Amino acid sequence: MTAAPSSPVSPPWSVTAAMNQVRTPIGCVLMITAGTGIFMGAHWSPLVPLMLAFYLATLLAPSAARNSLIWFVMAAAWVAAVMIQPSAMEDHVYLYLAWLVAIAVGLLDRDNFMDEAGRQGRYLLAIVFATATIWKLTSGSFISGAALWTSGLLDDRMAPLLNLAGISSESLADARPQVTAVVASDGETFDISLSSYSSDISLSSYSSIALTLVALGTIALEALIAVSYAAPDTSRLAKLRAPLLVGFGFVTYAIVPVLPFALLLAVIGCTVARFERRTVLAFVAMVLVAVVRFATL
Repeated sequence: MTAAPSSPVSPPWSVTAAMNQVRTPIGCVLMITAGTGIFMGAHWSPLVPLMLAFYLATLLAPSAARNSLIWFVMAAAWVAAVMIQPSAMEDHVYLYLAWLVAIAVGLLDRDNFMDEAGRQGRYLLAIVFATATIWKLTSGSFISGAALWTSGLLDDRMAPLLNLAGISSESLADARPQVTAVVASDGETFDISLSSYSSDISLSSYSSIALTLVALGTIALEALIAVSYAAPDTSRLAKLRAPLLVGFGFVTYAIVPVLPFALLLAVIGCTVARFERRTVLAFVAMVLVAVVRFATL
């Protein structure tokens, strides 16, 4: 009697392992998070090859990538980067660092990883958007719309938003040298009111009102996101989590395409939603908006 032929066993580093990785929620979380780190590495170039190698490991050696120690080590590498190059880091880098720790903690109990990572992700999003809301509420320049105006002067990507508010590209070009000079001055604080320079940039009452409404709408949206993610999973508010976060992404990244931040919010949002199909498709669309906007700059 001959023995039945055994099924082939895939080596730990293989295309088959990679495909199996993509088919599982935990595999997607690890792979997308590591891949996001490649883009985050743009803030400090030595991290790019490290994150690229880490991404390939999560893709081709999924079993090894599910070791929590590896994720703690990667988080430590980002802590070192933040300490070495703090001026090069943006806000989303700190969220990424916290998410790496959340994944490491979740992997301590792999059987319940999605539940633990989802819970950690929910808390992180609630804290991030609550902090953003509080900062904006206590910032007079943001509520007045001045922060949006000055951001538009310093960042050409904001120009379409300001154009919709009735501020012409010519007016922005005329005011830009003055604002740039203020920012370049050592020890200067940059908190210019709209009324102070309304004549210089031909700012109409419509534009002032429009910028203020955009600022207030941003605060309201971010506050709702914070509340929805802070609410228990059984709450009706929990059903608003993904729609609000995706809406935030569409509005934000259609103007300023910060692709690493879009990817990070997408993977955390999908994890919180346990990779529910419609939610995943919505977040994919959100990321595509950022990609298209970036490609057309």
